[in-house]
Amino acid sequence: MWGNRTACYPDVTDVKDTIISNRRMFGWYGNQLILTWWQKIDEPIGHRLAQTIMNSEQINLNSYTAKGYILGGRIEFLESENSTLDLMDGIVQFHINWGTQSPAERIKFSLEYDPDYLSNLFG
Repeated sequence: MWGNRTACYPDVTDVKDTIISNRRMFGWYGNQLILTWWQKIDEPIGHRLAQTIMNSEQINLNSYTAKGYILGGRIEFLESENSTLDLMDGIVQFHINWGTQSPAERIKFSLEYDPDYLSNLFG
């Protein structure tokens, strides 16, 4: 066992699943969301609930970005992901887009001979 990749690589190429540190970050943040917002289960679905969750999570994402834990993130409450039937049934969905950081697996340098430096031989 060596490297930054999970066992699903190379069959799976999605970095959220193949890079160990990204997989851990997705799992950790998913657990944080559950632990934080479990307390809001059974609250009435309304503008206040949606805004509370969006504002608080955007502050979290901004702080993770400022600390260098992620590259950036945003949370959205999209009408296309929240059908009338789902909302009537008590199902509310938020969409979080974020960029986690992958480890440097390879660092490449290009070496090129520059003959112009031969002029340094003559002062």
